[in-house]
Amino acid sequence: MLVIAGAGEAPHLQRDALRARALGARVAVISPAEVKALVPQAHVEDVVVAAYEADSGYGVASAPASESGRYVKPGPIPVGRGGESGSPEPAPRGP
Repeated sequence: MLVIAGAGEAPHLQRDALRARALGARVAVISPAEVKALVPQAHVEDVVVAAYEADSGYGVASAPASESGRYVKPGPIPVGRGGESGSPEPAPRGP
């Protein structure tokens, strides 16, 4: 993950990066020259500071839902009555 900041956002980005580091994220605060080394196509003229987390990735929010379709059997899902609260709980399904 690479987040860049101009003059107005730089103090906030630095604060957020330090907070993330305190929580265990391996975030580095880097210079515009370091951004350019990572992304040669980047225009860094207005960049004051950047935060870089080499270990981070990305997730596609819809992936778990679309992938779960491969493991779910078609048909209605039986629902039983829950405990004392009466909230519904899934009833056991056959193989």
